[in-house]
Amino acid sequence: MLAPAAPTVKDAALVESRRRELAATALQLFRARGYHATSVRQIAETAGLSVGSLFNYFRTKEQILHFIYDQTQAVIEEGLQEVLQELGPDPDEALALALDRYFTLIDRHQDHTVLVYQEFKSLDRRAKRQVIDRERRIMDIFGRIIESGIAREVFRPHPVAATVHAVAAIGHMWATRRWALRGTVTLDEFKRAQVTMILQGIRRHGAGQEGGDV
Repeated sequence: MLAPAAPTVKDAALVESRRRELAATALQLFRARGYHATSVRQIAETAGLSVGSLFNYFRTKEQILHFIYDQTQAVIEEGLQEVLQELGPDPDEALALALDRYFTLIDRHQDHTVLVYQEFKSLDRRAKRQVIDRERRIMDIFGRIIESGIAREVFRPHPVAATVHAVAAIGHMWATRRWALRGTVTLDEFKRAQVTMILQGIRRHGAGQEGGDV
């Protein structure tokens, strides 16, 4: 009996596209019904597939959850890496631009961000480690910018990790507390306020421009 042919590049692209579609369907159901209350059968039926067909793309519901996390983190990491390519030598401006991009990406993926907080515990140990490692790579981008600012004496010497994790918490807040923020502040207003607060908090006295000019 002949072995099955290896998938072509085109086939691989189609599989990846279908996985993304299924993940989007699952995300809608997870947000509407809750992760644990949503069955694989419900995901398959909503996507117009049989359960058996869905298993061609994902083996378990947990694998779908991990795919959702990984997909979103990849977009955020790639977006920030693109910013790094555009940055000049000014750490003050670099951090402001990176923060702006980060908050914009969080806004585009609010449901994903909320789901991370709600269901991270549902992943197995290996998947949790992968999510944590990716998050560290994302935060390392901010760390590099801040360390450059300290070296150039634009930012005050301080524990970089403290600022980096504050950035993550502030960005996630736009998603996790959107119920309180919606209608009271726009995304642009939120970004300006948070960028100003962060930069004013870490600048050396007299370094850079005043926060209102960021």
